[in-house]
Amino acid sequence: MTLPAFLATPAAKAVAVTLLAVALMAGTAWLLRDQFSEGKKAGAAAVTTTVQQETIKAQENARREKEQIDEKVRSTPYDDRVDGLR
Repeated sequence: MTLPAFLATPAAKAVAVTLLAVALMAGTAWLLRDQFSEGKKAGAAAVTTTVQQETIKAQENARREKEQIDEKVRSTPYDDRVDGLR
């Protein structure tokens, strides 16, 4: 049996169709994997951005509070500050 005659057999056709289907499924899985990994990256970026924004807000609030406390300490006479520690 020669190669062209073998390729004309039903078994060879079934193998060819199976290989084609496997290649198609593998290509689809590869594309979906890329899309999902991009989605995960985008989701992670959104979480990172939100965390950074909240951290900046917390730091800014802490800085304002410290400035207010420092101003209160500076404006209070020294004797009153010392008496407040006792």
